Amino acid sequence: GALRDETTAVFGPLVSLRWDPLADLMFRLSAARRNRIPTLSERYSSRLGFTRPNPALAPERAWHFGLDASWTITRGLDLDLSGFDAEITDLITSEYLPEMNGVTQKQNVGRARLAGGEAAVAWRPARLVELTAGYAYLYARRLDTGAGEEEIAQIPAHQAVVGLALDPKRWLRITSSLRVVGPQAFDDYTILGLGELGTYAVWDARIEASPAPW
Repeated sequence: GALRDETTAVFGPLVSLRWDPLADLMFRLSAARRNRIPTLSERYSSRLGFTRPNPALAPERAWHFGLDASWTITRGLDLDLSGFDAEITDLITSEYLPEMNGVTQKQNVGRARLAGGEAAVAWRPARLVELTAGYAYLYARRLDTGAGEEEIAQIPAHQAVVGLALDPKRWLRITSSLRVVGPQAFDDYTILGLGELGTYAVWDARIEASPAPW
């Protein structure tokens, strides 16, 4: 049949409570109704004929609960911690279409649970140097499959990053970071199911220079 666009309104209320027991210590508790509107690519891409468009794709919706903490341990040393729990409805994933030889389509498939935590530290031992490090864990599972909980593709459970920033001159800044991403499931068309990508690392380096005001 013909593809039909659907326009959907979303409403996302947010309630947040902040507590500062000390001048350098902060806690925040939040509850929100989150919505993720599908992108144009998700709704209309055909990917050289291997993906069927779905203009009627609806937004993902979730009740989201979070707890954040920020602490300036000493001058130049900051620690941030956060955790969250969310239950999603109308989860958007790629589904293989029956009897269409590996063709997929983005669909709203049902319920999922996302929960995780993140820690980040930033240390500036000197005016010209800043060191950063962070780690994030994410538990992501579909809850609507007949076989019980199932991994969600393209969402790694573990990620870690370390970074270095140097400011040798007022007009010169050098930054570098190394990010390590743990194993993750992916859509494997050869088996019409989930495969697994191994751990990989990405190194980035950047030099910014502004030798003149203009």
